[in-house]
Amino acid sequence: MGKTAREILIREAEEKDVSAIYDIGCLCFSDAWRRETVHHDLMENEHSFYLVAEEDGFITGYGCFWFIAGEAQLVNIGVRPCCRRQGIGISLVIIFFFILFNFKRFSITILCMAAISLSMPGAMI
Repeated sequence: MGKTAREILIREAEEKDVSAIYDIGCLCFSDAWRRETVHHDLMENEHSFYLVAEEDGFITGYGCFWFIAGEAQLVNIGVRPCCRRQGIGISLVIIFFFILFNFKRFSITILCMAAISLSMPGAMI
């Protein structure tokens, strides 16, 4: 039998998501941002944009993007270890690109570093 279909919602992050974003950051990065930094970046930084992946009310991943000087930057992307290898990270990136292309006012530069970091065992998304 095949796998059962799951519904994962990708949406813009809200203030209520700060703790989950912080927790995921701590699970994914040895130099994770402090909770206060996440809160400030999400709520007060006009250049910042966050997406979260949510399944049954549980935040499974997030992406942090900055819009500066007409450019879009992927700053952080994290997925809970228990939820990796399920397409959540790439879904966050695809939805971000979809949003970006619909605004049509930002340029995109894809760096080779993305391929290098994705090949690192700890960076699996």
